[in-house]
Amino acid sequence: MIIDSNLLRAALVCVAKGEDAEKRPQLSGVHITRKHLEATNGHALVRMELTEDSGTFFDDKDSADLDLIIRFCGDIPEQAHFTEITLGDEVRAIHLDEDNKAFSFTRLEIINGRFPDLDKAIPTEKQNVMPIFRLSYLAYPYLMFRTGVVLMEPSGMETPCRFRFSPFTNRLYGNPIFVVQPLYKDAFEIAEQKLRELEAESDQ
Repeated sequence: MIIDSNLLRAALVCVAKGEDAEKRPQLSGVHITRKHLEATNGHALVRMELTEDSGTFFDDKDSADLDLIIRFCGDIPEQAHFTEITLGDEVRAIHLDEDNKAFSFTRLEIINGRFPDLDKAIPTEKQNVMPIFRLSYLAYPYLMFRTGVVLMEPSGMETPCRFRFSPFTNRLYGNPIFVVQPLYKDAFEIAEQKLRELEAESDQ
């Protein structure tokens, strides 16, 4: 299969890293099916459609019920335009330049385990509230897509929030669905209490 390298880069933003990856290794890779490319770290998720319009091409060797979790053991080179994933004796990602010539590869690992059902985490309703988010997750849309605009659609103060993107981003990235789990609604109060405790300790 051949996938637009930008989609893979976007998905890799959302994979679990560090201790989270050690605790839940099935979240340390991207989930690939015939329909979607998905990734989640348990707090944020992204799902993109895999179609020829978004730069994905399957061949006869690819199973009709393809369902893989793949960990990238290295970065995707900046000059890669497309990435071919080979699933033979040696599982690897072959990177192609703008002329479709192979110039580099990344070792891959197939992760055994069950990938979460992201349908259960994607909200279907909206509420007129403004949840509190971890600052790093607000940077994810830029890290994934680099340009465009975004609309936040909260489903509650402590329930998943969906981010919607412009038609331009949707076309390039396979109609991405991006969802973030907010912090507790009293996160600011907790932070203020912690600050008071630290100040009290420093005064002693």
